[in-house]
Amino acid sequence: MRFSSTIAVALATTFIEASALPRSGGACPAVWTQISQDLTQMFIQADGQCNDDARSAIRAVFHDCGTWSSSQGLTGGCDGSVFLSDVENARPENRGLQSISAKLKALASQRGVGVADMIAFAGAHGTLSCPLGPTTKTMIGRIDSSKPAPDENLLPGNASMSADTIISLFADKGFSAADVAALAGAHSSSKQFFVDPSRAGAPQDRTPGIWDVDYYSDTITKPADVFVFDSDIALSQDPRSGPAFKSFIGQQAAWNQAFVDTFARLMLLGVPQEGLVDCTSALPPPRDSFPGANTPSGASNLTSRRNYAFYKPVKQVA
Repeated sequence: MRFSSTIAVALATTFIEASALPRSGGACPAVWTQISQDLTQMFIQADGQCNDDARSAIRAVFHDCGTWSSSQGLTGGCDGSVFLSDVENARPENRGLQSISAKLKALASQRGVGVADMIAFAGAHGTLSCPLGPTTKTMIGRIDSSKPAPDENLLPGNASMSADTIISLFADKGFSAADVAALAGAHSSSKQFFVDPSRAGAPQDRTPGIWDVDYYSDTITKPADVFVFDSDIALSQDPRSGPAFKSFIGQQAAWNQAFVDTFARLMLLGVPQEGLVDCTSALPPPRDSFPGANTPSGASNLTSRRNYAFYKPVKQVA
């Protein structure tokens, strides 16, 4: 996609580079530490792996923030409308988010915080609720809106979308093809329920309760028990996104760093930067093990990753 120099200058004030993420405007309110404790109880199952609520919370960030377009400037995007607008919440692409919507709205009301901030914080918490998940810089101070996001196909709308369409959609949000490959890895913890209802609950990699890089190899090898989206296959094969996609195979730390860089930017699309507060410290620490790892299935999950023993949690985005 080509931009004129005039448009490029205008977008420079809207797109967020990883090196230019906002710095804290004050201390994080203590309520977010309480919310973090609430989410830990909500997102981690008995064996220590992340559950469907954690998966849905991660997905909700993409569906709230990802509706932003460069034409919107500092409006729309991460404004909570995916939960606050009944019109937007009922759109086909948001199927499956209704349960987490009800839970997170209730928690936001109980704790007296905004829904847009709750979505972002819960999404960042969701990745950490999965063993091996990284810490994403998480800012608080968004403005809620019940105005539905434009219904203009600004999200990857189906599992058969072409790589060209997906890459173009994200380019309009300020992301490169390599960024798209990193963000696609969120399917590491994903399960599908609607693309093929006969296989509802099928995971998109072999270890959906762990935040690992199995997704990247499984998308290419397509194990029988894994549900692989055609769109993910397309991203793995496209000459623009494919090299980065393949580079994450067996490279946990490299993917984690690439993911947090892009996810932090995604969580600020359409958000005015003034007055934001850094609440990263309220998130739980990363985990490189979990109780269920001592079971045969858990141990198998961990040892299946070639570089597991070399994993180290990535540093937080500065």
